[in-house]
Amino acid sequence: MHIRASFLRGVRSIGQNGDTDIFPSPLDKYLFFDNPEACADCLHEYFNEACKVGSSGLKSFFRPFLSKDTVLSHAGFKGFRWATQIHQFGNAYLLGLVIHAADRIQVRRDAVAGGRSFSYNFRSGESSSLFTPNGWQSFESAKREIARQRPGYVGIADIADFYSRVYHHRIKNEMNHAGVDGQIVLQIDVMLSMIADDKSFGLPIGGDASRILAELALVPVDEQLVTDGIEYRRYVDDYVIFGPTRADVFRSVVRLSEILHSHGLSLQKSKLRIDNVSSLFGATDLKSELDAESRVSLETDLSLEIRRMMLLDISYDPYSETAKEDYDRLKEEAETIRVGDILSHQIKLPHPNMSILRRIFRLFKFIDFDQQAALVEMMLDNSHLIFPILPRVLHVAKPMVSKIDPVKRGRLFRKLRAIVTARREDMAVPMNRLFALRLLAHDPSTEATKLIAEMYRDTNHPSLRRDAVLVMARRGNWSWLGERRKLFDQLHQWEQEAFIACSFLLGDEGAHWRRGYSKGFSGFQMLTLDWMQARVQDGKRLLPV
Repeated sequence: MHIRASFLRGVRSIGQNGDTDIFPSPLDKYLFFDNPEACADCLHEYFNEACKVGSSGLKSFFRPFLSKDTVLSHAGFKGFRWATQIHQFGNAYLLGLVIHAADRIQVRRDAVAGGRSFSYNFRSGESSSLFTPNGWQSFESAKREIARQRPGYVGIADIADFYSRVYHHRIKNEMNHAGVDGQIVLQIDVMLSMIADDKSFGLPIGGDASRILAELALVPVDEQLVTDGIEYRRYVDDYVIFGPTRADVFRSVVRLSEILHSHGLSLQKSKLRIDNVSSLFGATDLKSELDAESRVSLETDLSLEIRRMMLLDISYDPYSETAKEDYDRLKEEAETIRVGDILSHQIKLPHPNMSILRRIFRLFKFIDFDQQAALVEMMLDNSHLIFPILPRVLHVAKPMVSKIDPVKRGRLFRKLRAIVTARREDMAVPMNRLFALRLLAHDPSTEATKLIAEMYRDTNHPSLRRDAVLVMARRGNWSWLGERRKLFDQLHQWEQEAFIACSFLLGDEGAHWRRGYSKGFSGFQMLTLDWMQARVQDGKRLLPV
């Protein structure tokens, strides 16, 4: 595949699916969706220039489009994790490089651990979907099939802080082993180092480039496990190890720990479990998967409903020949589950069970719209109790606001404003505020305008300030935007690019400003300018947020 084709596929993937599954989608997703060919041309031109620079000059060359924002987010009820969003041009460039290497990486993975690793297997071709579908469902089916065929014992373990501890030189060595072009290896290595602030380890969480490289980093671990004859299945950093006796499984887990240690990795101390197969994968596996507080609920009248919900197979392939029948079957069965009662019960617990809450969200698309709206309202009423999943709540609420009746819409926005204003634990981390801002964009009240201005003023995170600029433009707050115009040279790069798009909404004032400033725009900023000009000419004045 020619490198431009790799950039084009990466652009189309971001345009269709977004850049990560952690952050709200940036404005550039829509630029990539509307103008993939022009964006791929721009990335290809940068690649040709980068090849001329030489290794010593790559950091200086990449620096203008590798700015990033590192944001704290919740990891369950008792922890946090850092998530990094990269400038969209740099993110698309890195993804294009990795896609160009991905066929060779997948060949290496298949040769070492074919049939054992089910996560993010790369799919060749031109599709915007980069990975083979239903990886998790295949992993679940495979481990249960082994358990059925080979009664005995099983160990469940996962790697601690995997993405943040992956060594770059391991990735570089494995790319070389896979036969990836040297120029591609060099550029990926330099970009990873820059994203990690010149540290030699760590991958940004949530993006497809990181997913492919993380899988590559575990190839030598898989290779040693296969060589040692250990029976296992893996999904990303989750390992399931099988053996005839508890002692056999324990020895295999010890060996896995030794292998990981040699790669600078280790197992999560609190998550290792060894038990007989029937306990973990048999009819009673639900009780063993839930924590103590949630197990109490199995003695209540909700026990059947929780079991049905947790064990319902909700894998769905929209491209299968029976897609419509499969969807209708899932929808019919999902709508019989008392999801509202389950959620109400979970909210009353000191610490709701994350597995149950996640399963409720996975069922969302299969349940009635009115029930969805009722669940969202219940969660907003108790946002301080379910704060780790608040971004998901706000994300699913956003498309609802245009469909629910005005009374319910007004009530939803009042609840949201109260959440933001209260500044409890549900709004303590920046990631939750990012999602709240996206939903506030659709609240027409003056109270929301004041809150958005406060959120902009009270943060240094460029992702939130960028989004606030876009939201204010969408709301037609021209005086506020005019102030940003006067301060343009002092704005962060991400705010500047948002303002370039917004300047088309300022009429003659914006046109005059662009005539004076556009000569200094980068190639990516010119793409943004041309894209927005075309949107305005087509009558699409509202910016998507």
